[in-house]
Amino acid sequence: MTKKKLRPGALALRNLKRHKKQYAAMVTGIILALVFASGLTYFGFCYKSSINIMQLEKLGGEDKIIMHTKENVVNDAQAQGLIDQTGWAHLLGYLYTTGDEYRKNGATVAWLDDTAKKLANPVLLSGTWPEKEGEIAIEQTAMAQMGLEATVGDKITVQMQLQNGSVLSQQYVKKSYTLTGILNDKRSNLTFGRDSEVKRDVPAAFVCADTQTEPGGLEGLACYCTLPKNGSDRGIWDLIYGSDGNNTDYGYMIDANISAGNLLYSNAGIIMSSRFNQSAILIGVLLIAACAAVVNAFNTNLQARKKQIGLLRAVGATKGQIIKMYGTEVLVIALFCIPVSLLICFFAVRGLIAIMDSDYVFVPNLWVLLLCGVCGLACVMIAALIPLIAATRISPMQAIRNISTTRKMKTKHICTKKEFRLPKLLAARRTTFSKRRQVVVSIFLCIAIIGSGWAFSYSAYQLEHFYQYDFDYLLYASINNYSYNELNVRAEQNGFTESDRQTVLRLPYIESSAGQKTCNVNVHTDAFTDYLNMVLNDTIYDNIDITSGRANELTSENYRSLLWQNKSDTYTQYKAYTKSDYLPVELSAVDSETLEQLAPYLDSGQIDTERIDAGEEVILIAPAEIAFYAESNESSNTHYYLGRDMNSDVRKNAHSYFTTAARDSSLTAGKVLDLTFLFRNYPPGEDSAANTQDEVIDKIDQKTTIGAVLDEIPTKLQQIIPGGNMVLLTSINGMANLAGSIPYSQIDFTLNRPCDDEIDSEVQSVLDEITSRVEGSDSTSNYAFTKLQQDNARNLLTIVLSLVILLFVFCGAIVNNTITSDIRENRRELGTLRAVGASAKELSQAYILQLFKMLGWGSAIGLFGFAGSYLIVWIVCRIKYGPNSMEFIFTPWFSILFCVILFAVCSLNLYVKIKHETKNSIVDNIRELG
Repeated sequence: MTKKKLRPGALALRNLKRHKKQYAAMVTGIILALVFASGLTYFGFCYKSSINIMQLEKLGGEDKIIMHTKENVVNDAQAQGLIDQTGWAHLLGYLYTTGDEYRKNGATVAWLDDTAKKLANPVLLSGTWPEKEGEIAIEQTAMAQMGLEATVGDKITVQMQLQNGSVLSQQYVKKSYTLTGILNDKRSNLTFGRDSEVKRDVPAAFVCADTQTEPGGLEGLACYCTLPKNGSDRGIWDLIYGSDGNNTDYGYMIDANISAGNLLYSNAGIIMSSRFNQSAILIGVLLIAACAAVVNAFNTNLQARKKQIGLLRAVGATKGQIIKMYGTEVLVIALFCIPVSLLICFFAVRGLIAIMDSDYVFVPNLWVLLLCGVCGLACVMIAALIPLIAATRISPMQAIRNISTTRKMKTKHICTKKEFRLPKLLAARRTTFSKRRQVVVSIFLCIAIIGSGWAFSYSAYQLEHFYQYDFDYLLYASINNYSYNELNVRAEQNGFTESDRQTVLRLPYIESSAGQKTCNVNVHTDAFTDYLNMVLNDTIYDNIDITSGRANELTSENYRSLLWQNKSDTYTQYKAYTKSDYLPVELSAVDSETLEQLAPYLDSGQIDTERIDAGEEVILIAPAEIAFYAESNESSNTHYYLGRDMNSDVRKNAHSYFTTAARDSSLTAGKVLDLTFLFRNYPPGEDSAANTQDEVIDKIDQKTTIGAVLDEIPTKLQQIIPGGNMVLLTSINGMANLAGSIPYSQIDFTLNRPCDDEIDSEVQSVLDEITSRVEGSDSTSNYAFTKLQQDNARNLLTIVLSLVILLFVFCGAIVNNTITSDIRENRRELGTLRAVGASAKELSQAYILQLFKMLGWGSAIGLFGFAGSYLIVWIVCRIKYGPNSMEFIFTPWFSILFCVILFAVCSLNLYVKIKHETKNSIVDNIRELG
């Protein structure tokens, strides 16, 4: 039945019925494109959901915690729209156990209102939330640090230091609670890298709502709040801290986000991010490859229907109508493919997440799945639009008469040949017509082969060369000695005990262990020489304005007067205890076996481990030569900083120096040293009656002798022996005899057998138990670190492989599109050649030769380019850095394999197309009836 008005949509539906077979290849490409586009979108949604769930479980749902604030301040901020939801934590006091002399392993106890509880999102590992008076729930790490070995239902007895508003009072009560719940850690994540005061303030123990304060106490307030969507924290920051940032009357803020909690830098976060990037890149490359298949299939289809387009244009169809008609064909096909592709996408993403890290969470969401379908549809339509726009640029007469071939015949100056060899001549003719495409293919192939050659060489190197620690496991803690040059604060010496070390050594897999301790010591001196001033410039003098901005003013004539006139206030303060000038240096201790390894590197003296263990001798590590220079920042020629070189750098004049100095002659073996150790229980200036500047400082005076001297720590021992500009080195026993009881700052362990997953899991469980009791501590596994490097190397290899595949797919798409469109466009020519005796074999040979020419030049240039560049780099490295400096292996085999696969795929496509055309009769070919 005829229609009065022929619409593009109707034509599209008729074309679909007529060209079903031609659309078979495009249907496959469309389904793949939809699956990969939808899968990439849904996988990204699940990754984001996993991060959000991780944040909610480990940090809570709040954006900020405003510690020690006031209700009117928060109400004003909420009225101004600076914050959204607010919930209150009512701080009651600080819990600690009686054996904790310095109260450094306690926990603030609080009760939460409903909103604060919702935002804080406490996660119970076992038990229930406290509902009655006398019940309590505590975070598991806080329990471990307090030494509470209790289970749900047990009675616990603790000391409570009562809250007095924003500070702790000096009133203490004994409290008994029933432990109703053990909570997942949040305080340690929220306060990562913060000072001890912040860690002490954040609640880690919780009682039931509306719990009253103890007599004599005054509860403090902490506000859990969220920011408005798309809001900035600038306003609330100014309100809390003031415009100058110095206000402390309204408390302080803690960020509760991924970066603040350092979650993405944890092992779980790194692995999640790495695997997400790896999977996303691979899916993205497959998506582009699938879209390229859609482009190729649709372009081939349009080339075969060029005359139809010309006729439609000749009878008045506009470019927009042509695009609408053929676009509707693709749209209809895509709509039919969407349900199947979404079903595949759903189960594919679910399966992918199931085999990935346990921190990933699959979240079923119908609306997101539908959005994924829309994204996939958009990708398909964009891919289909590329060849469609190109097809509509052909003029009606050019399309009908196919005059493009005639024009090429004239412009390319095709000459007649005396000898007629059909495959060779036909290939040359076709290659001449597609010069531009051949150049494009050659460029892509060159880039792909040279890039993949280097990339695979680097990946092969990465997969075999990993950074290895000298130990198998390491326990380390943040000892804040570096905050105080002259002083040791016991409350901040969060290290490990000998009992911790022996606990690990009892494991059957551990062969040996090496420990390290460190503390600050003040060495008495009669005079400050240039050498001593240069070595200890940062710790003795107040000259930051010169050293970090105006160092260009320093010359060989004025550096003494500009740098060494004003001693720091703290230096002057502690001089009252030493009663003389002193050198604030670090005393480090390692095992005696480690000290003996220094014997070949000594400048003077010898190592006597018996005298060192007794505290009678120490080893001095001090540079033999030191030099100062001034240098500007890379980003600014007006800002100069003071730099220093030591030892070999000075000898080879690494910089332009304005002064140099050699080690003082008095700093040799046999020199007697007067030492003063200063200890106090709490950090200076803490706002508490017991922690004032007037607190008694314990002073220990000692005498020792320099037994040996060396200028620097050997490279192979730098992971074991702590370094510094000037260090006194002793043994573990020597440290005990000189400074008393000091915790280990780190302990490393070596296995007696190769590590595997089972051993690593068992050792790590013991180390985790130890670190959970020590604030600011962590452990490192060489086995886990190596596996992480392997994951990163595989991640890099996946990215490289994906990019190489992408480039080769582009090359294959261009080649296949060129040859396929040639075959379909020149059916009449093929029929004529068959009529005069050309066989299917000869026609296939002609196109095979064309394929060789299109791929051969790019492959050859690319392989020679990679070989040549590798040879150049190899020669340069040997000349500049010496033999064995070029560790990359020459690996062109993967690139060659890709070229072979590319040729095989293109040849298969060619064979299918030629076979399809030669099925038709000669008359059908000539009349283009196939």
